[in-house]
This record gives sequence, structure tokens and C-alpha cells, in this order.
Amino acid sequence: MKINSNATKQMEALMNKIDTYPNRIASIQQSALSRSYDSIYDKLYNLSPAAKYLTVYIEESGRLGYRMKITPDKGARTRAGGDAYIAAAVFISGRKSYKVKARGDYRMVLRPESVPPYPRALWSASIPSKSGYKNQIKIEIKESVIKNLEYAIKRFGFGPRGGSAGLEDLPRPRSRAGGR
Repeated sequence: MKINSNATKQMEALMNKIDTYPNRIASIQQSALSRSYDSIYDKLYNLSPAAKYLTVYIEESGRLGYRMKITPDKGARTRAGGDAYIAAAVFISGRKSYKVKARGDYRMVLRPESVPPYPRALWSASIPSKSGYKNQIKIEIKESVIKNLEYAIKRFGFGPRGGSAGLEDLPRPRSRAGGR
């Protein structure tokens, strides 16, 4: 039985590649998520200004994976003084319709911005339901992450050329052993 020294070198090169692929995949994930992170706020803000009260962060998941989480800000206040967590939660999940009634002998006074089409004070107010944007958020983020994953895969690459563009593969493997 003969074992070609070149075959041993090729097996060693293959083992080295197999060891680096998980790291390359993790690098691709991290690169794609960080690129997506930059564009997500703009896409979500186009859906609603309440998106500015969301926190987006990337964390490790498993041995080599990464995960992107989007959560409402806790403890933050809106510009009008309301709870930002509620504003972001309504943006994500929506709300049911409800009715608010004045307490005691005092009517509810509306903000100056709300007065023109409404009376100055109300005994009760009906708040309409509002649908959330959860599904649209998932779709927007999924499209962004997939686009950035494709870009990162092309940049990092898996073939013999890595992520190099504009080069052609050799027609056959080259070897210094055995001839010409």
C-alpha cells in the first residue's frame, strides 16, 4: 500500500478548513447582525415614531451563534412625559379599545394640542383599538438580516478564493509532486 505525501498534505489542509468553518460562520453572523443593527432603527421609525423607544441588542446564542433582540425601554419617558415602555409595547403588540371616565366632580382636561376639534374637557373618552406592528417588524428585520447575511457570505466566502471577487478558480488542483 502506498500513501502519497501530497494526499496527506491535502487531508491536513482539509482538517484545517473544517476547523475554521465554524469560526467563519460565526464571523458572518456577527458581521450581518451588526450591519442590520445600523439599518433597523430607520426601517422601524418609518413604521412609527414610537420605534425610538425600542432597544436593539445583539447577544451570543449557543457556542458560536448570535441573536438579535428588540425590547421596549424600561424606565424611559416620552417627550410628552408618558411611559416610553407603554408607547413601545403598543407599537409592537397594539392595544384593545377602552373607555376612560372622569373621577369625582372633575372633568378630564385635554392637552392644548387636542382642543380644536374636541371640547376643552370631557366626562368620558373612548380610546380606539390599535393593531400592532409585530409581524411587519419581523418581516423588515428578516429581510434586512438575510440581505446582510448574503453580503457577508460573499465577502467572507467559503471557496478556495475565500471572499475574493473577480478571480477565476483553477481548472484543476496544482501539485508540485509528480511532474511538470
